Amino acid sequence: MKTFLQKSILIVFLTLFFFSNKAIAQTTYTWNRTVTASYTTSTNWTPTRTTPASTDVLQFNNGATFTVTDVPTQTIGRLLVTNNTKVTFSSPNPNGTYTTTIGGNASGDDLVVDSGCQLNLSGSRAEIISLLAGATGNITGNMTFTGAANQLLAANASSITFNSPAVFTAGTGFSGSAFGTTGTSNTVIFANGSTYVSAAGANPFGLTAPNSKVQFQTGSLFRLTQNAAPALNNRTYANFEVNGSGIVQSVTGASGVTMDNLTMTAGSLNLNTTGVNAVNIKGNISVASGATLGFNPAIGTNVLTFSGTIPQTITNAGTLTFGANEAVVIANTASPTPSVTFNNNQTISGSLTVNSGSILATSAILTNANPSVNGGLQLNSGGFVSATPTYGSASTLIYNRGSAIGHGVEWTGTGAPPVAGSGIPNNVTIQGNTSFTPTAARGLAGNLSIESGSSVLVNSSLNLTVRNSITNNGTLTLENNGNLLQVNNVANTGSGSTIVKRNSNPLIRLDYTMWSSPVANQNLLNFSPLTSISPNIRFYTYNPTINAPATTGFYQSVASPSTTPFDIGIGYLIRLPFNHPTAATVWNGQFTGTANNGTQNITISNSGDRFNSVGNPYPSPISISQFATDNSSNIETSIYFWRKTNNSFSPSYCSWNTASSTFSDNGEAFTESPLGVIQTGQGFLVQAKSGATNLVFNNGQRVANNANQFFRNANTTQDVTESNRFWLNMTGATSGFSQTVVGYFTNATLGADDFDSKYFNDGPIAFTSVIDNQDYVIQGRPVPFTTADVVAMKYKVATAGTYSIAIDHVDGLFSENQAIYLRDNLTATIHDLTTGAYNFNSDAGTFAERFEVLYQLPLGVENPSFTAGQVVVYKNEANQIVISSGNVIMESVKVFDIRGRLLIESKNINASQTTINVGSSTEVLLVQITSNEGQVVTKKVIR
Repeated sequence: MKTFLQKSILIVFLTLFFFSNKAIAQTTYTWNRTVTASYTTSTNWTPTRTTPASTDVLQFNNGATFTVTDVPTQTIGRLLVTNNTKVTFSSPNPNGTYTTTIGGNASGDDLVVDSGCQLNLSGSRAEIISLLAGATGNITGNMTFTGAANQLLAANASSITFNSPAVFTAGTGFSGSAFGTTGTSNTVIFANGSTYVSAAGANPFGLTAPNSKVQFQTGSLFRLTQNAAPALNNRTYANFEVNGSGIVQSVTGASGVTMDNLTMTAGSLNLNTTGVNAVNIKGNISVASGATLGFNPAIGTNVLTFSGTIPQTITNAGTLTFGANEAVVIANTASPTPSVTFNNNQTISGSLTVNSGSILATSAILTNANPSVNGGLQLNSGGFVSATPTYGSASTLIYNRGSAIGHGVEWTGTGAPPVAGSGIPNNVTIQGNTSFTPTAARGLAGNLSIESGSSVLVNSSLNLTVRNSITNNGTLTLENNGNLLQVNNVANTGSGSTIVKRNSNPLIRLDYTMWSSPVANQNLLNFSPLTSISPNIRFYTYNPTINAPATTGFYQSVASPSTTPFDIGIGYLIRLPFNHPTAATVWNGQFTGTANNGTQNITISNSGDRFNSVGNPYPSPISISQFATDNSSNIETSIYFWRKTNNSFSPSYCSWNTASSTFSDNGEAFTESPLGVIQTGQGFLVQAKSGATNLVFNNGQRVANNANQFFRNANTTQDVTESNRFWLNMTGATSGFSQTVVGYFTNATLGADDFDSKYFNDGPIAFTSVIDNQDYVIQGRPVPFTTADVVAMKYKVATAGTYSIAIDHVDGLFSENQAIYLRDNLTATIHDLTTGAYNFNSDAGTFAERFEVLYQLPLGVENPSFTAGQVVVYKNEANQIVISSGNVIMESVKVFDIRGRLLIESKNINASQTTINVGSSTEVLLVQITSNEGQVVTKKVIR
């Protein structure tokens, strides 16, 4: 055992001694000449190199520029060029090939050319530097091959690396491939910051594609300065530059080249290759002034793919052409902005496709027949597209203009609802302090995002439809009659403001409007800061528990308007500001908050008379018929709109029957039928059905409508198959108005049903039809219509006087010369209303049996008798006694005091109305009227 241990120690000692002596045996020889001299002269080396060895280290470090001749075929250990030394190996001997083999028998890199240094191979014979297995080269300086087929070879992959700022030049007279054409792949690496200049010779790849002797890593550069076609078939470059004014090359055939940046500094290069992935650009394209770059295959298709992982740009000061057979694909995956940006006007004659997750950006005019965008299309300052894109389900249109912009053909569609496709993007983003104002109605299939500092303005009569949500961190403004419609039941978010402007009808000071907010968190007093809150608060909510026959208490003041926001879906009665003009003038309302969207469930009361004040909760109109359908189990079929100027002689409400789409007016100026639409900001009243506790608003009720005022719409949709209607107005001689409607509809009945709207109003005149002793402002009756039908009418007047009943308008069969008669049962008079109004006199009170509507004359109509009931006597504003006898002609009138003394007599009147001045004292008078047929009626009146 001892002997074995001793032998082992001896072996280890001898081994260490052997390798130590080998390292010591390596000799470093330093070149000592600064002018052209021979490699083989021993004294040109220090120490004198009399016996070259394969382990020798040859060093050039004197900082001079010189040529070394007569370089023999020789094996050495290392070759070092340092200290700004510039050495050229050259020999005039044209015969043979001479190889400097570097064995790599020492630590560190075996071939070194430091930054600022040069190691050039030149001359008429081929010089080869070859690194054996295990040897490595590190070049940060320059190498130039000229004059012959010089080579730099290595046995192992990645043996030789050109590091920044190294430049390798295949120069004048060079031929062949610099790194060989056989053996191991990727023996030479061009790292970030290094350059290969192709001024002569063949391509540097050497091997059949996809194999290669050289690898161009990211950040390296291949510069073409010779007029020769570059190798493109299945080749991978990093940065690629063409820089030669005499270069005119057109590369055809199948290809699959990959590049980072492609730069045209000088010359002309046409990449007219074909293939599914013919050209793959991972960086930028830049074409300098005077240079030409083309992608224009004559046949087939060249697919040019921009597939960088950093943002890419295309800059063209020269000529850049994309032909009709060129398919451009944007497939950038940079994070967080995967963009490819065109900085100059560009025509892409072939197809243009933006993949999902990528962004095509332009700062200029981009012309293309039909872009296909399933990623992003970003318009920067100055950027436009000339053709309408076809958008995919993952597409986003991005406005990044940094200024005000309308829109062009990049967004042309609306959709109902919007679906991504031609002209309709999936998502739209407004960013970069851009102010976007569409010039026509627009829709998007996904989400709208408005970033901080940016804004969207929807002008009057335009609609913006968003299928999903809105993230608003900027400003979204809807001008009066401009609408925002949303499809899906999603929440809107963001810290920005949605401003909805809504004009009232022309109103006068002290008038009211029933408002409903289309945005969340709008404060009542901020909405109308000059509405009175002292001594009386003029912000009201409706009292749903009120019971007939109450005449007051319908509205309750909001306790603190300054701290109370609009509740979603609730109508508020708000008086105009105290400084509003006394002439009818539009008031400009403005709501500010987050746009309401999606399903809104509103609590309603079914106690008392069950009327509830609710309101459109959306920044767009809603369809009355859809609202009624969705709430058929919650509310009755009639809705009522507040519309009253400061006029006590007109009723406050207009009525709409949802089953028949029938409107009853209140006679006020600027009030017109809604024709099926509840406008933005409008509150209204509904009557809860027994047991109902809530009603619902939803996006399905929202419609695109741009009427210029409340109760106005350009189109109407009737919900019944047959509709025949007439509207009757009752008016006083000087003031007062009431309208009622009678119609004949499919599915209507003679009893109370959905086609009937109860009278819900105020004012000094009420004119209604009657069903089961109930008053109706709209009555629906069944079809088929029969002329034998009779409709009982009822009226109420607050003061005695002369009144008139007339047709306002008709439709359906009543527009076809169908007579409409009014029978006055008091005077036994039948009047054809189609020939004009019927005038009559009435005492104050309610009269349920005086009038009926007929459609044919009854047989045997008798002349009317003269009774006290048909004579009206009242005092007018001038303290005169007005006597009206209806259709009976008066012969004379006598006035007696209560003791029977004749005070005044008027003879030969020959009229149905007369006026007598009886003075101003107060007493009871007896008025005796004698008709021209001798009939006498006596009426009592207080003077």
